[in-house]
Amino acid sequence: MRVNDMVAIISDLQSEPGRAAGKALAAAGANVAGFCSSAKAADTLAQIESAGGKCVLVDGRPANPADAERLVKETLVQFGRIDVLVNNGDPTSTHGRVTGTIFDVTDEEFDGQMDSDAKAIIVLSRTVVPAMAKQGSGSIINFSSVASAGVKGRAMRSLSKAAVNALTCAMALDHGPDGIRVNALLTGPLGGPQFSPEQVQQLASEAALKHLHTRDDEANAILFLSSDQSRSITGALIPLDAGRSLAQH
Repeated sequence: MRVNDMVAIISDLQSEPGRAAGKALAAAGANVAGFCSSAKAADTLAQIESAGGKCVLVDGRPANPADAERLVKETLVQFGRIDVLVNNGDPTSTHGRVTGTIFDVTDEEFDGQMDSDAKAIIVLSRTVVPAMAKQGSGSIINFSSVASAGVKGRAMRSLSKAAVNALTCAMALDHGPDGIRVNALLTGPLGGPQFSPEQVQQLASEAALKHLHTRDDEANAILFLSSDQSRSITGALIPLDAGRSLAQH
């Protein structure tokens, strides 16, 4: 899949999923822009450019209208267009994994999670959409989670990601006439330091494909949804968890 000369904005370019997506898009012919802290800018820039693409970085927050406008303006000045928007979170978020029931979620955690998950999508998307509408095309990809169906002990994540799903479908309907596609990737657990090897093995055994997905799998899905090969796909909520969520049905 090629995305030659396309321009992609990634809301959190310094994160693992953001960098994986950025490198995949750059390797396939795209130029990339996104939010990244100044402390991680040099490394992020080097990784994107080594993959073959030019890169614009802005230190800021996608949920902040002034920061969103600055990123979009700099992207348009540098590259002249915006073809893809990946809403994958906020690089300044400090809330991490908010666990527990509604009795465990603090007001600060609620505001922070909804800010980074829902408000960030609204603010950055409404800043990008006019440029996409002007050119008559665009692809917006929102990061969601299989937890959006409701998971025991994850009340806040269940809520915020369900909001992302609903917003994805509403945006697909609202902006389809302008040639803009909007889809969501519903990811599952990847493993990582928060899980022991035994827990990772257990998680993998619960998946239909008997493995956990990887960052490369996420990047490849983003590459497909960015390309013209997905030109008729919009409003889709796509599980990306090797079939693990099927066991919950």
